[in-house]
Amino acid sequence: MGKKTVGLVAAVILIFIVPVSLCAQTIYGYWKSLDGKGVPTAFWKLSERDGMLFGRILKTVERAGNKLAENAAASYPRHPESRPLNSLGILDVDWIYNMVPRPDSLTRFTGGWIINPEDGNRYALDLNILPSDHANAVEGIETLELKAKVLVFSRSQYWVRSDLAEMSNF
Repeated sequence: MGKKTVGLVAAVILIFIVPVSLCAQTIYGYWKSLDGKGVPTAFWKLSERDGMLFGRILKTVERAGNKLAENAAASYPRHPESRPLNSLGILDVDWIYNMVPRPDSLTRFTGGWIINPEDGNRYALDLNILPSDHANAVEGIETLELKAKVLVFSRSQYWVRSDLAEMSNF
């Protein structure tokens, strides 16, 4: 390749690829779940393991301590935990599990599940980061949409980013 071709390729990389990678959002990290009125309910950590996304509750806002998940089943199909879930506390257990990224996006995940540790119900789940200017974004900030699904019915919940400092203040 000539110098002009190499220069052109470098310019294309700088103009198109670098800005996309600098602006790429990540779904991993700390999130705060909110009830329907926007009141915080729990702090979660979403992390990657073996190419899949998992989510666990680190702290609840209203409930004191690590309440037993007694209404959960002992096990669920394809759940990674080998111990009986209904004998564990709700903290530090993967209640969101086996989520895989959609091939066309770094901010959309599907194919996994969420278990409500309060009642033991399990739902198919889609995750999607909404930009701050999206109609469903919470208070005009980047928002995580969780769409729980049963058959043809679905319900969305919206979470906002958090961090360890905010979590320690609750």
